[in-house]
Amino acid sequence: MSEDLHETDLALRVPLEGVQLIEASAGTGKTYTIAGLYVRALVEKAMPVDRILVMTFTKAASEELRQRLRDRLRLCADVARKPWVSGDASPPPGLGHESRWAVALLRGVLQRGGETPDALARRLQRSLTRMDEAAIFTIHGFCQRVIGEHAALIDGVDAGAVLEPSDDDLLEVFAADAWLRLGEGDDVATRDALQRFGGTPRELARRLKELVAFDGRIEPLPAEAVDEQDVADIETARQSLLATWSEHGEAAHAVFLRAFEAGHFHGGRYKADSPAQLEQLRHQLANAGWPSPNLLAKFSASKLVAATLKDAPDFPGHAAFDAIDAWIACEQTRAARVRQLAPVVLHRLVAEARRWLAARKQDLARMSYADQIDWVHRGLGQGSRGERLARALRQQYPVALVDEFQDTDARQYAILDRLYGGQGTLFCIGDPKQAIYGFRGGDVHAYLQAARRAAARRRIIGRVPPAPP
Repeated sequence: MSEDLHETDLALRVPLEGVQLIEASAGTGKTYTIAGLYVRALVEKAMPVDRILVMTFTKAASEELRQRLRDRLRLCADVARKPWVSGDASPPPGLGHESRWAVALLRGVLQRGGETPDALARRLQRSLTRMDEAAIFTIHGFCQRVIGEHAALIDGVDAGAVLEPSDDDLLEVFAADAWLRLGEGDDVATRDALQRFGGTPRELARRLKELVAFDGRIEPLPAEAVDEQDVADIETARQSLLATWSEHGEAAHAVFLRAFEAGHFHGGRYKADSPAQLEQLRHQLANAGWPSPNLLAKFSASKLVAATLKDAPDFPGHAAFDAIDAWIACEQTRAARVRQLAPVVLHRLVAEARRWLAARKQDLARMSYADQIDWVHRGLGQGSRGERLARALRQQYPVALVDEFQDTDARQYAILDRLYGGQGTLFCIGDPKQAIYGFRGGDVHAYLQAARRAAARRRIIGRVPPAPP
């Protein structure tokens, strides 16, 4: 029985060394495997519970996992006290799968010698009573622990800083100020570029939240040279169009109606309801309303001329139709300018927000959960001090298990890679189908390469959304 499980059960079969990937989809026994690996590290490596790092991504998940690990450990401690756990005696019939798994694990350890059944049972019981000390954290909780215990090895850490869940309140202050500076300025194109990221200061703050804490390249990148061509004030063009149609709209409608009733237009472009549509347009413009862009474009001079049949007289035109073309040209120029300015405004705002936040938080002596990850990430990259920090953490946590690994971002992955990429024991457990950028790979090395590429792709999160209609 034991041999069969050692050959078929992943939690018993996988080596407890190096970097290991376990791809676990929903319903495949992921938590069962995590619990098995955890207990194996306790039993086979004789490690205390506070030296096996278990990382999850929510507090609720960490508490649930803690209970599952406790249950598996309790089962193993109970089995270890049974007289038939060692030797050739057969276990009683009717044991459940996890009990048979515990027998397989414990017999394998006892057969290698070095520990008596009583000593093993007492050790497992001690581990069970210390489960409240188990190193089971969220990524933020882990980084908070690192900062609290190893602040001397990390530059820039204020050990007395007040921890806040987020910087949302500060970002809203910054966004409101940016909106006043840019959103009410005279540069129409800059104002419109700002509105592409959020129609209100609160929406702007929400977008900045995604980008300010992001450690990577934000796309699209601004152009090296920005076109400084003057753009006519779109509001001036709009008022000119309204005034022209208010004064000459009826005459323009009569010009169109004569050509339409004479059959001068292509029937597929101007149908029976076209006169009524033009009357709707005229009425809206004459009363300071604003037609839809498609309706305006339909009755521009250029569209009317293009729709005139070849054997018909030339469309006589009218200043009101020409005014539509003039407004469309102005709008197209403005839109192109906005598209060019959008990355410039985005990168400028993100850089300003980062500087402002850093200075403001220093004045307030506060930090956020994201700051904790950032400090640990930077600390591990600080030359010889970073190497000392990595060694200290590997000694503290020689074995690590990371659940929901597919949700790690670039900085979180870099922390794990710097700690365990060259030495130590790391198990990465995740569901490839739930990954933001999906990962594939036949072996661990191929996966880790794919994970690094995925981490690089995660940098492209700042795409400018389409302009609102």
